[in-house]
Amino acid sequence: MSAHDFLEPFCRRVLGFADIRRGGPVVIGERSFPIGHAAVDGRVSLVFAGHGQPLDKPGSRHGDGTRRRSPFLLAQEVLNASHASLWAIVSNGLKLRVLRDNASLTRPAYIEADLEAVFSEGLYRDFAALWLLAHATRFGQAGAEPADCPLEHWR
Repeated sequence: MSAHDFLEPFCRRVLGFADIRRGGPVVIGERSFPIGHAAVDGRVSLVFAGHGQPLDKPGSRHGDGTRRRSPFLLAQEVLNASHASLWAIVSNGLKLRVLRDNASLTRPAYIEADLEAVFSEGLYRDFAALWLLAHATRFGQAGAEPADCPLEHWR
């Protein structure tokens, strides 16, 4: 089973992103971002990497044709470039990060869950915390302003 075969159903059925859709690259200005998936009517970008791809290691799959990018950097750059969303999820099936728009790349703003440990060690409390934080309802409703969501109110 590939990371994508696990992540799309996990996000759809467990985290409540019922409207996940695949898409081509997001183009903002002259920049291209091969995000791959979005949910909540485009409010949340979902970047799925292979389980062998560390979230911080650059690769050509997440690049823009001229440079390599890590899955994390791809998600962070599209958040910083877009005004349509403030939040993204990036995962390789082993780790899952919830990211926020953040202009400072020297101090990344994300929360990471170790999915591998949660499921292999049966860490129910950690899973419950992840579910409470990353459920689709935390990112607001389609059509609302990006800042109108529980995550922004808590922030």
